[in-house]
Amino acid sequence: EDTNKAITKYLDNLPQLKNDLNANLDKLPGFARSLIGNDKINLHFTRESGDVLEIYAELKGGKIEILDKGSLDKADIDIYANEKDINDITSSDNAKKTVKEKLNSDAISYKAKGLFRKMKLKLVKTFL
Repeated sequence: EDTNKAITKYLDNLPQLKNDLNANLDKLPGFARSLIGNDKINLHFTRESGDVLEIYAELKGGKIEILDKGSLDKADIDIYANEKDINDITSSDNAKKTVKEKLNSDAISYKAKGLFRKMKLKLVKTFL
């Protein structure tokens, strides 16, 4: 199955995506895990067709409690990504390096609300 279809299948099955993400959060280094707290996140995902899919997540205690389509009016973080960049990451032999490259080139961007969150995300970007 090609990666592109796998990404689409994941986005069309948000309960499975939520379970998989939560299962893999334990694999993050302690430093990165400590930065994941109680945030409300909007993901603005541009598909190759040009359609924008909006997904929101509510995190509590470092785990995703809610993952659903739509967006939150008062999100703490907005993330902007496109299908090609996500495919590049998921098909990469070194996903961490690819994520860092995408963030540094602003191919994947984010906007955080509040000074603490801005500093927290800057730390994540620095230590990736």
